[in-house]
Amino acid sequence: MELQESIIHALDGNAVLFLGSGFSIGAAKEDGSTFNTAAPLAHKLLEACGFQKDELVDDLGQASEVFVNMRSEHELVEYMRSEYTAVDVSSAQKIIASIKWQRIYTTNYDNVMELASIKNKRVLQPVILSQRLADFKDKSNLCIHLNGRVDGLTIDKLGSEFKLTGRSYMDNEFRNSEWLGLLKSDLLTARTIIYIGYSLQYDLDIRRLVYALPEVVDKTCLIMYEKEPK
Repeated sequence: MELQESIIHALDGNAVLFLGSGFSIGAAKEDGSTFNTAAPLAHKLLEACGFQKDELVDDLGQASEVFVNMRSEHELVEYMRSEYTAVDVSSAQKIIASIKWQRIYTTNYDNVMELASIKNKRVLQPVILSQRLADFKDKSNLCIHLNGRVDGLTIDKLGSEFKLTGRSYMDNEFRNSEWLGLLKSDLLTARTIIYIGYSLQYDLDIRRLVYALPEVVDKTCLIMYEKEPK
């Protein structure tokens, strides 16, 4: 679907939003630095372990495992909290958050979308997969974090509800989850599905779900960096 048509549906409240790490670029952290994508963070974790530039990898999950083995889980938890907690957002993020989305799904750990919504005097309810769908009477304001959230992160949650690798976040927990039913319903009923800063390259279960439904493919709009693999 063309972007202009997708925007019209979004403004009418008939769009599902998917957010990837590209969406959070530009949000500010407490130390004054801004958010980046997962690859630079993977490099920082490995550099903290003494790796040289030619030894760095882009995979955040792999880098996190190395960091835990060479440092500690405690340090990783603190590192993730500092890297994924936003204290301010960009004007573009505030504009996107001002839209009344049918539902929001994200693979991000951060609070950027929730903070951007607060800037618009609206409150989003963050959700993780271990929570029950029935616990939310009002389902119109949910932001569903498929990988978990950094807020409330503990050592016990590492590798379970908090997933450090985008390639594995769609594990059995999601396939057996009631949230999958909500996602399928949203994909079918929305007039458009807009992906911002999000790639289907590694998310095999989402890709299978999307391409199994021709009508979903036809109403999908991808907004990403021009050099990002499709």
